[in-house]
Amino acid sequence: MSQIAAILGDSGYAQFQQFDRDTDAQALVKTINHLLGQNSLSGEQSKRLQDLLTSQPGVTVDDVDLFRSKESLDAVYQAEFGRAQSLLQQAAGFLTPEQAAAVGTINSNYWNEVRTKMTLYQQLINNTMRQNNR
Repeated sequence: MSQIAAILGDSGYAQFQQFDRDTDAQALVKTINHLLGQNSLSGEQSKRLQDLLTSQPGVTVDDVDLFRSKESLDAVYQAEFGRAQSLLQQAAGFLTPEQAAAVGTINSNYWNEVRTKMTLYQQLINNTMRQNNR
């Protein structure tokens, strides 16, 4: 990303980051609406959720994070899960109770999957490193 920032300059890079957040938020709202089915968000609710998501600073978790200690990886996960919970609490102000419950379930399922993948990938990396060191 530092290369992109160097090419675009501060202003251009800020626009790039905002575009990236907007695009990610649009995709997430679209996915949530699909998963909600009959309880999908109205146009106004979708806009408000997207605005809420884009107002938050982006957090980058990448493959390098899998080389962290278990404790450090747990801290990253907890921070991200806490951030998602905070967003859910804010969104509850404009979602119906049914929508809020469904989005809460979607959120929990998503973060359980993330946690499982992080743990399995970390185990794979550790096992591979042990085998290579023999």
